[in-house]
Amino acid sequence: MLSQPCNGQVKEPAAPVANPYASLEELRSLFSSLTQSSGSSGWSGAPVIFQDTVYAGQHSGAGRWPLAVRMAEQPLRLRRQALRLSNPFGLAAWPLSYSVIYQHCLVVLFSPGKFACYRLTDFSRNELLEKQLNTQQFEQHWLFNKQLVGWHNGRAYAYDTLQHAWQRAAQPLPFDKQTKIYEDERFACSMVCAGEFGGLLYFYDKQTGRTHYVEATCGTSVWKQDGRYRVLASLAHMSGSARSGIIAAPETLPEVATPPVAAQSWEYTFANSIPNPAVQRVFAYYGLTMLGGLRWQSQTMYLVSWRDATFLATLADGQMVVVDPLFSSSLGHTGLTTPYGVNLALTALLHYKGRQEREAACLVTNGEQLTKIEWGK
Repeated sequence: MLSQPCNGQVKEPAAPVANPYASLEELRSLFSSLTQSSGSSGWSGAPVIFQDTVYAGQHSGAGRWPLAVRMAEQPLRLRRQALRLSNPFGLAAWPLSYSVIYQHCLVVLFSPGKFACYRLTDFSRNELLEKQLNTQQFEQHWLFNKQLVGWHNGRAYAYDTLQHAWQRAAQPLPFDKQTKIYEDERFACSMVCAGEFGGLLYFYDKQTGRTHYVEATCGTSVWKQDGRYRVLASLAHMSGSARSGIIAAPETLPEVATPPVAAQSWEYTFANSIPNPAVQRVFAYYGLTMLGGLRWQSQTMYLVSWRDATFLATLADGQMVVVDPLFSSSLGHTGLTTPYGVNLALTALLHYKGRQEREAACLVTNGEQLTKIEWGK
């Protein structure tokens, strides 16, 4: 179901740019040429377009996991559009922090610290909401406890929807200035990433006020499924990698003051590795990356980047099924996907700029509508 529009006057919708959409048949042809050119002995034609084994670890004894890429018999046939939107307040093209969905709008923080708000229905600007929010400037923003939170001069401020004003946060943010990628009634999850040198996911427990952590190099998505938390990590270093795990009870993870157990890892398989009892590994693959995972119509979907193409796929028992070709091109190799309820998710598509990852574009999955937004003129 599509979200309802924001309050305020209706504006003309943003103009779409050329959409490089191709059918599944065209994507099948693309993968066919890529697979044949790679010289893989696993080529078997449609409906299996790739079949091989991939490394499940980083040493010779790690073993190999089978992977078959198939085309879905029936594609999702999602509606799609590609837009290009620019900073309405200055020349800097990319947002200052990762965009969020708030009051049925995509809320983007642009330099010099002002919010641009785009309705999810047609991505026209909600100037009334912008006027309410832009009473002071911010350097970063998040959602926390269903409130819009901004960082200004070393302090956190929360927007009061009743007073239509920013109020200084009563308590410090539990995740400080880290990137928050998930939140529910019990936990708020944030992440830090140092690329190939490692990364962590933090679970702040609202009931106890304690923060727990687990390795994730690097976290791209967290979501709740069947009462347990699914964690997806991916790294674009070298040929790329993607791993998924299940955490039944984040409160059983070590607290931040507890040093990690040497050689304990749910992600990697080394000669001296020991498993993490709090995390059940689902899969670990090399040679691809995943920009996020999301729940769509009671199914788990993955945004997979493989062989210069990004597509939506399901994955189970070594079978990756391409269910939608998205824009039949690459959306990059790094992303963060945050769920916002039933069939609604936001993916930040990241690129390095100034020695840090910045949101160069985003992908909004809203029911059966996919919208890719590139920032810049």
